Amino acid sequence: MYFAALLSEHLFYRLEAYDRNQNFDAVQAEENDDPKMVLPDNDAYLDINSSMKLPPITKEHITLYFLQFHKNPNDGKSLYEARFLHILRAAFIGDSCYFKGYVKASMKRIMYEANVKLSIKGEILECNCECVAGSGVSAHCKHVAVVLCGLENFINDKILLKTEAPTEKLQTFHMPKKVFTGSPLKAHKLPSKRKSIENIVFEPYKKRINVQEYTQKVRNIILNCKSQMPFKQLYGPANPYAIENDHDYCRLVTNQILSN
Repeated sequence: MYFAALLSEHLFYRLEAYDRNQNFDAVQAEENDDPKMVLPDNDAYLDINSSMKLPPITKEHITLYFLQFHKNPNDGKSLYEARFLHILRAAFIGDSCYFKGYVKASMKRIMYEANVKLSIKGEILECNCECVAGSGVSAHCKHVAVVLCGLENFINDKILLKTEAPTEKLQTFHMPKKVFTGSPLKAHKLPSKRKSIENIVFEPYKKRINVQEYTQKVRNIILNCKSQMPFKQLYGPANPYAIENDHDYCRLVTNQILSN
């Protein structure tokens, strides 16, 4: 009971302190005086394609932009070549071209939105990114570099390296893990778990089969069978004239027997 009373008294004094300092009502706004980049509506953006007339940005434009901040765009180029760029879209407002790109973070499973504003001559006017280092209108983070490198590669080489979707990769579960590069093995040289193959009988018949007798035997069995099996169609009908010639010693021939 003493402990409960002491705890309630402590909480009562804490509530009085909160009320005195107005902790519940005061809103602490983050001070950020960086200018914000004015962007067009999302509906104005389209996926970039070869039919668009894009500004002629070059590698020199990208290098000069990052040199004024004493930065090297090679980090962003490495991320672009590693396919960290997910989407790149463009919007044209007046004499300016806006490009919006989504870039994967290098250490987290998130994506940052990087925006770039270019003139019709390819000059970099403004840049912005959602990352910590990309605030303002002069962002020079590696995510902005990824968007600029992708844009330059698409304009000059018509190539855009984007993140591959799982459905873009061919399934490989049926392919062997290791490729066999040796010469083909003969059947008797294949590895076997048997210690010896001397007692194995490869032929089910102990004697050799006479092909002519075996063929005649199969023919007789099929023709003498009473069922109308399709296999009988392989053999032609009997020759009645040959039967009469073979049995010329009889008093009556086959036609006479059938007529009687």
